[in-house]
Amino acid sequence: MAEIKHKSEPDTIETEFKNEKDLIFFVGGILKKIQGWCSLDKAQKLVETIVQTKPELCVEIGVFGGSSYIPQALALKHNKKGVVYGIDPWTCEDALEEMKDEANIGWWGTLKIEDVYKHCLKNIDYYQVNDYCKILRDKSENVVDTFEDESIDLLHIDGNHSEALSYKDAVMYLPKLKSGGHIFFDDIWWMEENKVTTRKAIVYLLEHCTREDIVEDCMILVKN
Repeated sequence: MAEIKHKSEPDTIETEFKNEKDLIFFVGGILKKIQGWCSLDKAQKLVETIVQTKPELCVEIGVFGGSSYIPQALALKHNKKGVVYGIDPWTCEDALEEMKDEANIGWWGTLKIEDVYKHCLKNIDYYQVNDYCKILRDKSENVVDTFEDESIDLLHIDGNHSEALSYKDAVMYLPKLKSGGHIFFDDIWWMEENKVTTRKAIVYLLEHCTREDIVEDCMILVKN
């Protein structure tokens, strides 16, 4: 995953856009520079949803380098209102909790995750979205009371994908979402030991929400 090269670039870059089309085009050009796995299609859907619904409060669980977080912040800046909270402990210990797949354990076990955290903070500065971002460096379960019930307009769940913890995020944060609010639930086909570990969370959300779309491996739902 590429990193921003600050030595040969200015400290910040202009991020004011005339229209939604220009914003989406810009986001498509920066995704490869930001550590993470957000696809262009998913980033475009996030931006379109935010520009169209004008949310006041967005929350993302699982930020990593900011590849889905920065597009949300840019969309809020385009709206000239709102804030996106980014929740992530940025520790390998928490990333590995409940994880069983040996390949994933090996990858996360050697990752310099403190560098990823610093990379995310640099991105917030570089793209001039500080006024629209609030980072909570903690586990999602520890900060859930930061948010009032029925206060969140858009919720992006992309944290630990184990069955227990993805389900826990869904159950804890659904009451915090407004009726009519959007949920982006990532990695709906995440597999460990021949089992879709996020299925339990998805089934729970579908009991309380209406599915709006699926973009690659991300399900978009609207709370009933």
